[in-house]
Order: sequence, then C-alpha cells, then structure tokens
Amino acid sequence: MPEVGCCVGMGTSRPVAVLRGVVVVAHRMSNNEQCCQGWMTKLEQRTIELASASSREALLKRELESLTAACARAEAKATGLEEEKKDWQMEKKQLEAEVDRIHNEECEVRSRLEKERAEHQRTRVHLELRCEGLQKQRQEALLGDSGAMGVGLAAPAGGSSLARFQLESCQLRVAQLEKELELHRSTQQQVQSLLGRISELEAELRLAFNDCRAAEAKAKETEKIQDELEATRDMLTVTKEQLSVTNS
Repeated sequence: MPEVGCCVGMGTSRPVAVLRGVVVVAHRMSNNEQCCQGWMTKLEQRTIELASASSREALLKRELESLTAACARAEAKATGLEEEKKDWQMEKKQLEAEVDRIHNEECEVRSRLEKERAEHQRTRVHLELRCEGLQKQRQEALLGDSGAMGVGLAAPAGGSSLARFQLESCQLRVAQLEKELELHRSTQQQVQSLLGRISELEAELRLAFNDCRAAEAKAKETEKIQDELEATRDMLTVTKEQLSVTNS
C-alpha cells in the first residue's frame, strides 16, 4: 500500500507541476501580449504624431519658401530703391543748388525790376511833364504868327514823338522783366514739386526696409520651428526603432 500511495502521489504531483508551468507560461504570454499591445498603441500614436509633424513641416517649408521669396523680392526692391535714392539724393543736391541759384537770380531780378520800375516812374513823370510842356509850346506856337508857327510845330512834334517812344520802350522793358520773374517763379514751383517727390520716395524706401526686416524675422522663426520638427522626427525615428527591436 505505501508503494501504491507513493505511485499515486507521484502520479498526481507530476500533472500538477505541469499544470502550474502551463499557467505560468500562459500568464507570461498574456503579460507579453499586453506589453506588446501597449507598445503597438504607443507606436500608432507616434506614427500619427509623425504624420502630423510631417504635414506641418511641409506646410512650414512652403511658408518658408514663400517668405524667402518675399524676402528676396523685398531685398531686390530695397536695393533698387537704394540706388534710386542715391540718384534722387544727387538730383536733390543739384536741385537745391538750382533753387539757391534761382532764388539769387530772383532776388537780383526783383531788385533790378524795382530799380527799373523806379526809373520808369521817374522817366514817365519826366516825359509826362515834357509832353505837357511841348503841348503848351505847341499851343503858344499856334497862337503866334504863321511864320513862327511852322518852326514851332516841327520841334514840339519831334520832341513829343521821342518822349512817347521812350515811354513805350520803358513799358515794354517792364513787361519783359515781369515775364522773366513769372518764369523764375514757375521754375521754383517745379523744383519744390521734385523735392516733394524725393521725400515720398524716401518714405517708400523706409517702408521697404521695414518689410524686409519683418520678412527676415519671420524666416528665422520658421527655420527655428523647422529645426524643432527635425528634432521631433529624429526622436520618433529612434522610438520606432526601439519598438521594432522590442517586438522582434
């Protein structure tokens, strides 16, 4: 009986041990499956994040290309405006010199015109007085004898014609000087208009420089974001490789 009991005991203990081993193995396999499932879930999440990051990176690349092109256009415009500014500055200096010259000429013309007017006024008064005197002489000659009247008429008539000619000459000279003064004023207005245009171009140049600096700052910010995306992609790649090694 003891042998039978021993055999029975031995027969019952072996299946129990095997059963326990199967349970342990099954438990370990279940844990491994859960671990793999967790890793697969994380891998899927990482893959989705990588796809989203790739899409965002492509969008940022396009934006960076657009900003780079805009920056290049702004730089080209700024360069062109800078050259134009130099040309306008040279022309501005020339125009300022021309303005000074015209102003000096205008002062001279005004001074000369004032002198001419004063001289014309004196001449006109003198000629008017002379005409009055000649008319009186003519009237006196008409009242005199007939022989003296012929001689008296010739001299007053000649003197009156000369006085009128001098008066008309002075009037023409004054009109000519007034036209010259008006021409100088018109030229000065044109110069002032050109100086205003130069100021407008300088304002446009400052705006172009500000746009260029803003585009450069935006491009640097985009490059920084792209670097961060590259680092995220590298990290996701390493994580994916680790998951592959773990699964294998």
